Amino acid sequence: MPDRSSLLLRAAHGMAPSVAPQSDLSGLNRAYVVMESGCRFLIARGRHRALTGHHDHGHPLVRWRMAGNSLKELDRFLSILLQECAVLSGRKLKKGGIGEDTAAGLHWIDASGHHFSTDMTRLRAIERIRKAACGEQMIGSGVRLERDFAVATAGLPAAGRARVRPPEISDQAIAAIAEFYLALADRLHARFAEGIV
Repeated sequence: MPDRSSLLLRAAHGMAPSVAPQSDLSGLNRAYVVMESGCRFLIARGRHRALTGHHDHGHPLVRWRMAGNSLKELDRFLSILLQECAVLSGRKLKKGGIGEDTAAGLHWIDASGHHFSTDMTRLRAIERIRKAACGEQMIGSGVRLERDFAVATAGLPAAGRARVRPPEISDQAIAAIAEFYLALADRLHARFAEGIV
């Protein structure tokens, strides 16, 4: 098994590492397990609420902020996983790491630029929803938010209501977004654990 310095040297010369060092894999595996459990929690909650008809009947603004917090947590999990992937790819991390711009982080570690291009589009739509729900930016027009809901949930019909204030996003929509994050995490984990960067 190659040591970390030979792995980084191979990456610097554009050669894919054959096997990642065990210490780096443990960081990747930990980040993946945490992300997987967070995604599975949101998926199970969305399915449970869909089956039982139970929905949070709190104030609409509180529900909107809670949805934003769920999306923020998913981005946080992905950011940590992307940082571990960056270590394995030999790419030097930017100061401050990936941060909250996970679409740019995904683009940054995808040297070829085409493995995750559709994922980046979906992450951008999710980012706009998250920022609006967390109060980090103005809520865009209902039409723009409807498009973002459709892209973020891959066309889920019951994604939410974008033309009311505050907008509403369903638990099923959050579950669909969590399923996307989980599928993305699976692909990233497989790709970087096997050294196919």
